[in-house]
Amino acid sequence: SLMFASDPHAILSLPNVPEVPNEGMIAECLADAWCTRDETFWVGVNSLVAAHCMAVNDTGPKISQYWSPDLFATLDYKNDDEYIEHYRELFTDTVRRLSRSHAPLAIEVSGGLDSSAIFAVAEHLESDAQLLAPNCSGYTLNFSGDRHADEIAYCRAVGTHLGKPIAEVAPAFPPVSQYQDSANFFRDISQYPNGAMAENELRMAQVDGSRVLLDGIGGDEWLNSGRVYYQDGLNQMHFGQVMALLGDDIKHSGALISLWWLIRSAGLLSLPNFAINIARTIRERFNGDNDDGQRWLSSALKEKLLIQQAKQTRQPPNQVRLPSQHNGLATLQDAYIARSHYINDRYAAGFGIEARRPFYTVGMVQFSFMLPTRLQFSRGIDKYTHRRAMQGLLPRIVLERQSKAEFSTTFDHHLRQLRQHFADEIFDRRDDWINKDQAVRLLETYLSEQHPGLPMWLLWSLLLCDNIFDHRHVQR
Repeated sequence: SLMFASDPHAILSLPNVPEVPNEGMIAECLADAWCTRDETFWVGVNSLVAAHCMAVNDTGPKISQYWSPDLFATLDYKNDDEYIEHYRELFTDTVRRLSRSHAPLAIEVSGGLDSSAIFAVAEHLESDAQLLAPNCSGYTLNFSGDRHADEIAYCRAVGTHLGKPIAEVAPAFPPVSQYQDSANFFRDISQYPNGAMAENELRMAQVDGSRVLLDGIGGDEWLNSGRVYYQDGLNQMHFGQVMALLGDDIKHSGALISLWWLIRSAGLLSLPNFAINIARTIRERFNGDNDDGQRWLSSALKEKLLIQQAKQTRQPPNQVRLPSQHNGLATLQDAYIARSHYINDRYAAGFGIEARRPFYTVGMVQFSFMLPTRLQFSRGIDKYTHRRAMQGLLPRIVLERQSKAEFSTTFDHHLRQLRQHFADEIFDRRDDWINKDQAVRLLETYLSEQHPGLPMWLLWSLLLCDNIFDHRHVQR
């Protein structure tokens, strides 16, 4: 038989469906080493991976991929301005198409470059009567007083520049019981605090009558490349271009570090493909963060994680047009990104709102594979083409912004009060998942550091996993 639904709990509620925990997925979650896109936390209940379809007949299911980026498509423009104009037109049309709604369009505006650009383009489309919704409104979280999370000055600058105020909403700090009930009800990871902080935004957009919200997720993934332009230039034997890029880097960053970037790129290109792939795999699996995440796992879950990683080893295509395209392909195959999209979509749907992401449309992703990397990161500036294309639409303070907000405060609000709950209850209850001594050290690390990063994520993941499989909580 075939059973399908939007969420695992709908499948598990059916008769004759066994509830067998998937320890491999538990291991991935607790180690923050996500590598599987087609499994859930329950054995036999699987997910259909994005850009894939499934046909079922009397021989069983057959899964096939129906889309992948064309790695050999190019945009052969004469100068940088033509690339930038192409991007501006593509981005504008993308926002226009995704604005289609019978109700007012909501836009999440963080104050960062990406979401602010979506709001600015939508506002201009509305002014030109090209928006495919009755109107649009922007919403932002006001973290005034929190120097790490506060972005309100950037949002206000955007509103002033466009002559269209952005609604300021207090961030939400839902009670721990809300996360616990959600994980237990859906039988899956619930929203994390840095996502649930948008609850008041979603609620206000819902009250205002919106049914569609655009967000800026994906800008970091598809608008920026870092300094891989040396590898691409050397690979194509564009030596004049490489020297020009080196000159720009020397001017902005100094000679020694710039020469090191070039030498390192040349060294990587001299390795055979199989060696590059092995080095990439080792770097992904055994970087310091993953070591820290795996250290607190029980021996049984460490073994499960190794099995998961062996099953999901990515096989990069034998032929790519440019070395930098490996990074884009890795992003498309990233299990954590896929899961975060799913969690965010489900959370917004709880308010009757469909979340849409302009930067993750097929057109924008394909453009990222065609845009020369020297135009993604140039003169020490990330998102170079995007910034150039948005000139005039956004205020200078946003166009030149390089900082990022940090939202660990949303985790701290709960975790520091839960220290005894972890130490006295969860660590003992889940000793088949974790090494208690290592867990205690992890908790101490979290409590002693100002921005604990990974320990914060690991502890919260344990809290959620504990509740996925804990039937003592009342489902509501």
